[in-house]
Amino acid sequence: MMSVFLTVIVLGLVVTACGKETSKPKDNGQSLTGAYETRSTTNDGTKQPSYWYFKKDGTFLYCTPQVNSTNSKSDTEYWYGDAKRGT
Repeated sequence: MMSVFLTVIVLGLVVTACGKETSKPKDNGQSLTGAYETRSTTNDGTKQPSYWYFKKDGTFLYCTPQVNSTNSKSDTEYWYGDAKRGT
């Protein structure tokens, strides 16, 4: 699970470093920067964290790793992960 997260972060950083930076923050206020974790649970009570990485240029990376269900009565074996990027 952690290796998936690290792979997404590394790929995002490589793609961002190789591409043009065209977006800028919209205001001159203090920007949110750094890595953050949000903790949430799925419909069956399985814990599934999400990770956010905000860059100084106003872009971000988001990752939610796939997790196996911890509820034996659940109708699913695992919960899908997700990855996004944006401004």
